Amino acid sequence: MDYKYTYQHTGEVKSKVTLTLAPGLLKRLDEMAVEMKAKSRSDLMENVLRQWLALQARRQLESDTELYYRSVGKKEADEAKDWAKISQRGAARLWD
Repeated sequence: MDYKYTYQHTGEVKSKVTLTLAPGLLKRLDEMAVEMKAKSRSDLMENVLRQWLALQARRQLESDTELYYRSVGKKEADEAKDWAKISQRGAARLWD
C-alpha cells in the first residue's frame, strides 16, 4: 500500500468539475481563499483536496500499523519495544 499521497501537475489539461455547495460553506471557502492567498476557488479546492488525501493516507497508515501490532505475538511485540528503546536512546544522543 502506498501511504504517501503526492500530486504534481505535469502540464496536462485539468478536468473541470461542478460542485453544488451550501451558501454558508461557500462563504467559508471564499474566506479561506483570501486567508490562504489562493489564486482562485479552483486553486483553493486543489489545495484542500490535496491536504485531505494526505490526511486519508496518514490515517490508513496509522490504522494498518495498529492492526499489525495487534496481530503480532508476544515475542514480536517485545522485540518491537526493544527496538523502540534503542531508537529513543540513539535519537537522544543525536539531539543532546
